[in-house]
Amino acid sequence: MFFFLVFSCSTDNNSDDDVAVEESPIIGFWKFTDIETSSTTIESVFVQAAIIGLVESGCDIATLDFNNDMTLETTVALFENEESYTECPKEVASETTVWKLDGDQLSFVDEELTTQTITIELTEYTLIVPSEVFEGEDVADLLPGSSLIFTKE
Repeated sequence: MFFFLVFSCSTDNNSDDDVAVEESPIIGFWKFTDIETSSTTIESVFVQAAIIGLVESGCDIATLDFNNDMTLETTVALFENEESYTECPKEVASETTVWKLDGDQLSFVDEELTTQTITIELTEYTLIVPSEVFEGEDVADLLPGSSLIFTKE
């Protein structure tokens, strides 16, 4: 199974946006800490339990670093297949891009350079994003409609 998270977005350089960005609660370093899913298939239960076990053992599955200059640095662990969920992956994918937040709408540009907007839940220390931001056919099949929970460090 292959996980890959891509965030990027376009933005204008309006000075009013710059002030809002500096005050945005999304600014900071976020670590993936949990998955919420309503799926009860054997595969999805296995994937969820395995990933949470890795997180609890100290494995960084994914991180998001939102910066004041509207850049976003993502790092995501790369799983080769379902059997690889037993240990923390050694390979990661990193990406630096830009972002824009308007209320609960986070905009980014996907790998096809198309602007996408997702609805997020954001509190002072918790960021919840839909699992659809993960690239890869297996994730979409095994964890449909799931939410990925990140905790601010």
